[in-house]
Amino acid sequence: MIYFIRHGESIGNVQGIIQGSLDLGLTEKGMEQAGYLSKSLKNKTITKVISSPLLRATQTSEILNHELNAEMIFDERLKEYCYGEAEGKPWKIATTKYGIQLGAWGLGDIKNEEGPKKFDERIESFLDDIQASYIDQNIACVTHGAVVSRIACSIMGLDITIRPHIRVSNTSMMLIDNHSSNFNHQLVITKINDCSHLDAIN
Repeated sequence: MIYFIRHGESIGNVQGIIQGSLDLGLTEKGMEQAGYLSKSLKNKTITKVISSPLLRATQTSEILNHELNAEMIFDERLKEYCYGEAEGKPWKIATTKYGIQLGAWGLGDIKNEEGPKKFDERIESFLDDIQASYIDQNIACVTHGAVVSRIACSIMGLDITIRPHIRVSNTSMMLIDNHSSNFNHQLVITKINDCSHLDAIN
């Protein structure tokens, strides 16, 4: 099983700003969320934690690994989408300034934005490696909202314009069945936005 995990609540989340490639850490609540998640995963025999190198993801990964004691790997391909000059701006202001609705971000309309083609290439490269290297293994991938929703679109064959509409909450899990018995070794999503580990604090 592959567990794609969004980082815990971050400083940028609380500030309501567009984070993208900005390197902001977790809040106390975010650390608490990651702690609850770590306890829910401790008996899943996860052998590797592959993390985005951005601080909010690495902090989440380190908290998870207190329970998992797995090999940790940092992969640039799991970094959040880069929103160019919109980064650091409040969502409401950025939406007004660029005239882009919240459901249409990440399509290449902002100066210095990463762009969907480059984003797709790194996500597909990561998925290819996952399929080649980790069939029948339990691994956790700690990343960001846009990455998780883009992976969901890829596996389900959805147009990328659907991506911003897929809900990905802090420390939510997207569970992917990667067993070799699947037809042609295809990845199969079994759960999206699973936050059941947070029931105790909600």
